[in-house]
Formats: sequence, C-alpha cells, structure tokens
Amino acid sequence: MTENKFRERRSAHREESEAEPSAPPAGVAEPDTTAEAVSPSEPIAESASSSDRIAEPESVESPPAEPAESAADFDQLEDMEVPEPSFLELIEPHIEMALRFLGELPLTPEGERRVLPRWAKREIDLLGLLEQRTRGNLPPPEQEYLQQALDHLRTMYLKVSR
Repeated sequence: MTENKFRERRSAHREESEAEPSAPPAGVAEPDTTAEAVSPSEPIAESASSSDRIAEPESVESPPAEPAESAADFDQLEDMEVPEPSFLELIEPHIEMALRFLGELPLTPEGERRVLPRWAKREIDLLGLLEQRTRGNLPPPEQEYLQQALDHLRTMYLKVSR
C-alpha cells in the first residue's frame, strides 16, 4: 500500500515536471523582478536618523585588490610547503580565547580587555574535555603542554572568579 502511494507521487511529480519545464516547483514563489535595483553607492535606509546611521568614509582611498595580485598570492601559496597538522594547532585557539576571556589578552582590536568568567570556563572545559579524551594517546611533549596550559588557565580562572 505504502509503495503504491510512493509510486503515485513519484509519477505525478514526473508528469508535472515534464508538462511545464520552465515553471518553478510547487510551493516555490517566482522571484519579483519589479523591485528597483539599489546601487552600492546609494544609502540603503534614507529614513534613518543621522544618529542611527553608521559613519561611512566619504571616499575610499584603497582600490579593491586587483585580480593579478590575488592570483600572485595564490601562486605563492601554492608553491609553499604545507605544514604538517599538529595537535597544538587545535588547542592554541582555545587557550588564546580563554586568556582573552580572563582579561589577559585584549578582546577587541581596539585593545579592550574584559573578564568574562563564564566564557573562560567554557574554553577551559573544552580543553579539559580534549585532555580527557586524548589521555594516553598524545606524545609526552603535547600532553605536558596541554596539562601546563590547563593548570595555568584554571589557576587564573580561580583568581578572577572570586
């Protein structure tokens, strides 16, 4: 019974798609082609007050990257030797983020430092999870590095969470 319904739906779909190949599938609205195109240089929201608008530079001095430059970058990248993947590459971003959330490194490019203990704890917990799951499977230098980083981060976390 179920198989027959499946065949019926499948054959009905074939008949619809063969009858009108240029029509969109059922349930899909056709795109509205009557909308006006907005050029990138025009402001998007004219009704916004001047305090709501983001200040835009009046003229952009740097031209977009030329295709020849990016092609040269890709050529140079292609010629470079690809480094061997490393466990340290996996844990370093988490260590860095934990340090940022603990106020040791700036959170923003402007240099703002804040202490966000819940987020620091999350990064430390992720590293702890990695330490548990990889226990006995890491080379001694990587295991020691991870353990020292966790000890340091946990000590710092205890200081800022009091």
